[in-house]
Amino acid sequence: MLSARLVSVQPMNSERPQSTERLKSAIGCIRKAGLGLSLLMQTRFEESLPYFDKAVDLAPHNASYRNNRGVALMELGKYKEAAADFGAAEQSVNADDRLSATVNQGRLLLRQKDYSPAEHQFTNALARDPQSFAAMFGRASAREGAGDLE
Repeated sequence: MLSARLVSVQPMNSERPQSTERLKSAIGCIRKAGLGLSLLMQTRFEESLPYFDKAVDLAPHNASYRNNRGVALMELGKYKEAAADFGAAEQSVNADDRLSATVNQGRLLLRQKDYSPAEHQFTNALARDPQSFAAMFGRASAREGAGDLE
């Protein structure tokens, strides 16, 4: 099975330069995103942005890159830009990416003290994954912020 996969990705002689360039681009994209994520985890949000920007430029449909850049933007108070990234990530075909984007949108709304829409986002996330601690905690925070302590 492995050899069949290798054959399917092995470029023909005429395709090698293009395939090599695609591979280099993919590796560069992963490196940029990895550096950005490392800086994000160190709370170095401003420094992480150029790496996420480059990763998104290289792979605009990668929801993980969008989610991570959105978090950095949110932490920097750039809410409109963060919302755009979370919205794009929510269009992913990957269920985990969609869940993360929905939770992050809820967190963004919490930051803006927009409690009812935040609760709605977290409820949507819980419909996707009833065991999501982040969504449960977020919904409880939204309800508390709105004064709904019942």
